[in-house]
Amino acid sequence: MTEYALKGDIDEVSRNRIKTLVTVRNKLIHFGRFENDPSIQGHAVLFIHLTEFVIAKILGLWPSNVFNATDRLEEFLKHQVKAKKLI
Repeated sequence: MTEYALKGDIDEVSRNRIKTLVTVRNKLIHFGRFENDPSIQGHAVLFIHLTEFVIAKILGLWPSNVFNATDRLEEFLKHQVKAKKLI
Protein backbone atom coordinates (compact mmCIF):
# COMPACT_ATOMS: atom_id res chain seq x y z
CA MET A 1 0.00 0.00 0.00
CA THR A 2 2.69 2.50 0.91
CA GLU A 3 5.19 1.45 -1.76
CA TYR A 4 2.79 2.28 -4.60
CA ALA A 5 1.33 5.42 -3.03
CA LEU A 6 -2.07 3.98 -2.24
CA LYS A 7 -1.83 4.94 1.40
CA GLY A 8 0.76 6.94 3.31
CA ASP A 9 0.53 5.54 6.81
CA ILE A 10 -1.24 2.38 7.86
CA ASP A 11 -2.69 2.38 11.35
CA GLU A 12 -3.93 -0.67 13.23
CA VAL A 13 -7.56 -0.21 12.14
CA SER A 14 -6.50 0.02 8.49
CA ARG A 15 -4.23 -2.98 8.89
CA ASN A 16 -7.17 -5.06 10.15
CA ARG A 17 -9.36 -3.91 7.24
CA ILE A 18 -6.60 -4.79 4.77
CA LYS A 19 -6.76 -8.36 6.06
CA THR A 20 -10.22 -8.55 4.45
CA LEU A 21 -8.69 -7.74 1.07
CA VAL A 22 -5.91 -10.27 1.71
CA THR A 23 -8.56 -12.94 2.27
CA VAL A 24 -10.28 -11.97 -1.00
CA ARG A 25 -6.94 -12.12 -2.83
CA ASN A 26 -6.12 -15.52 -1.35
CA LYS A 27 -9.50 -16.93 -2.42
CA LEU A 28 -8.80 -15.80 -5.99
CA ILE A 29 -5.21 -17.07 -6.07
CA HIS A 30 -5.84 -20.43 -4.39
CA PHE A 31 -9.33 -21.28 -5.67
CA GLY A 32 -9.53 -19.27 -8.90
CA ARG A 33 -12.74 -17.44 -8.01
CA PHE A 34 -14.42 -15.17 -5.53
CA GLU A 35 -17.09 -16.33 -3.10
CA ASN A 36 -20.74 -15.86 -4.07
CA ASP A 37 -21.39 -13.52 -1.14
CA PRO A 38 -22.42 -9.93 -2.03
CA SER A 39 -20.14 -8.37 0.61
CA ILE A 40 -17.16 -10.44 -0.54
CA GLN A 41 -17.94 -9.66 -4.18
CA GLY A 42 -17.89 -5.97 -3.36
CA HIS A 43 -14.50 -6.33 -1.76
CA ALA A 44 -13.39 -8.27 -4.84
CA VAL A 45 -14.27 -5.29 -7.05
CA LEU A 46 -12.17 -3.03 -4.84
CA PHE A 47 -9.32 -5.55 -4.95
CA ILE A 48 -9.46 -5.64 -8.77
CA HIS A 49 -9.45 -1.85 -9.06
CA LEU A 50 -6.53 -1.55 -6.64
CA THR A 51 -4.67 -4.23 -8.58
CA GLU A 52 -5.16 -2.26 -11.81
CA PHE A 53 -3.83 0.83 -10.06
CA VAL A 54 -0.72 -0.97 -8.76
CA ILE A 55 0.01 -2.63 -12.12
CA ALA A 56 -0.13 0.74 -13.86
CA LYS A 57 2.35 2.13 -11.32
CA ILE A 58 4.66 -0.88 -11.75
CA LEU A 59 4.65 -0.38 -15.52
CA GLY A 60 5.55 3.28 -15.09
CA LEU A 61 2.14 4.47 -16.23
CA TRP A 62 0.05 7.14 -14.56
CA PRO A 63 -3.01 5.38 -13.05
CA SER A 64 -6.21 7.01 -14.26
CA ASN A 65 -8.22 6.34 -11.09
CA VAL A 66 -11.35 6.08 -13.26
CA PHE A 67 -12.90 3.81 -10.66
CA ASN A 68 -11.88 6.12 -7.78
CA ALA A 69 -9.85 3.25 -6.35
CA THR A 70 -7.88 5.43 -3.95
CA ASP A 71 -11.00 7.14 -2.61
CA ARG A 72 -12.82 3.82 -2.27
CA LEU A 73 -9.80 2.39 -0.47
CA GLU A 74 -9.89 5.25 2.05
CA GLU A 75 -13.62 4.73 2.59
CA PHE A 76 -13.12 0.99 2.94
CA LEU A 77 -10.34 1.43 5.49
CA LYS A 78 -12.51 3.78 7.55
CA HIS A 79 -15.60 1.54 7.43
CA GLN A 80 -17.53 4.51 6.01
CA VAL A 81 -19.20 2.68 3.15
CA LYS A 82 -19.78 -0.90 2.17
CA ALA A 83 -18.18 -2.20 -0.99
CA LYS A 84 -20.35 -2.26 -4.11
CA LYS A 85 -21.67 -5.48 -5.60
CA LEU A 86 -19.65 -7.16 -8.32
CA ILE A 87 -22.48 -7.12 -10.83
